[in-house]
Amino acid sequence: MCCCRQDLLPDLPRPRDLRPFPTREALQFLGHKSVVRALAVHPLGKILATGSDDHTVKIWEISSGRCIRTLDVGDAVTCLQWNPNSRVLVLAVCVGSCVVMINPESYLTEAAVVTRTNALFMVPPEQGDYEVNKKVQRAVTWATPSSDERQMGYRVVLKHLCPVQQIVWHPQGDYFATLQREAKSSSVIIHQLSRHRSQIPFSKSAIKVTAMSFHPKKAYFYICCQGRVRVYSLLQKKLIRLIRTSSSSEWISSIAVHPSGEHFIIGSHGKRLTWYEMEATNRPYTLRYHHGAVRSVAYHNKYPLMASAADDGRVIVAHAMVYNDWIKDPLIVPVKELRSHAFLDGVCVLQLCWHPCNPVLFTAGADGTVRLWQ
Repeated sequence: MCCCRQDLLPDLPRPRDLRPFPTREALQFLGHKSVVRALAVHPLGKILATGSDDHTVKIWEISSGRCIRTLDVGDAVTCLQWNPNSRVLVLAVCVGSCVVMINPESYLTEAAVVTRTNALFMVPPEQGDYEVNKKVQRAVTWATPSSDERQMGYRVVLKHLCPVQQIVWHPQGDYFATLQREAKSSSVIIHQLSRHRSQIPFSKSAIKVTAMSFHPKKAYFYICCQGRVRVYSLLQKKLIRLIRTSSSSEWISSIAVHPSGEHFIIGSHGKRLTWYEMEATNRPYTLRYHHGAVRSVAYHNKYPLMASAADDGRVIVAHAMVYNDWIKDPLIVPVKELRSHAFLDGVCVLQLCWHPCNPVLFTAGADGTVRLWQ
């Protein structure tokens, strides 16, 4: 009895049997005049925020594609994220060396949520005998916005030493982390919104951080640097895992942690995606879907879906099923290639994110457009 090579390959399901997943462009959000680098959907799924090099943040009604508010923030927007706590309406925006907490006060949100958000920032929290560490004081300052800024929706401003490239929220919505790559030993700062306090937990590690993420369930924090991913315990304040990528010079552009917390994926400028299981980080899955630097990766919070965007102009949607049986490998099947954004100076799709409730994907492009795929 003989067997050919095809007999040894696993039988993968057909993409049509793995629906639902986005297959077509359904809507464009038009209005930005320059590159769109940032976008985020509010946890309730009704409104979308986008940030651009044209110095504006726009708030959109997702169902209609209508822009309901435009804020001129005075500089290019590098990142923005909604607070994951749906009981408040807080948008964190990275503008130059500042992070601005904004309450857009949208009519699409319940009045009680808007009121609760304003009450959160009404009076700065009492600090008592708390003294700010001198190193922290040099790296970041909590500031009260001016009256004109408050009219725009600003509620608090965090002034950093260097330009801020990324912000990530802890799933509970009180803690968040900011990344300023040029600040070396103080590149990653973790802040507490309710108490207006900051700390630099990784100051001894003078490494060039390129991306970061909180663990969705445990007090773990992921830091990506050149050729390595470091996993820290925030409770024990120590490194618990050091993961080396296949190339020590690989520039990791993005990281996404699976909602289960047992898997994560990184995208790199080396045109590859690498999927890791936390219990077997020495046996990663390398996915070579793209022909350009990978800019953004994301898991869906509810559906077994994953997406990646790269400089080849393509967005790849993959079925990404993980199992409770740790012996069973994840099922990763590319199901759709999405392509519509135009190129500008060699780059195309810069950011993507999933709708929190539906199998709907949003992409932001160098062509100044934002697109909804369903």
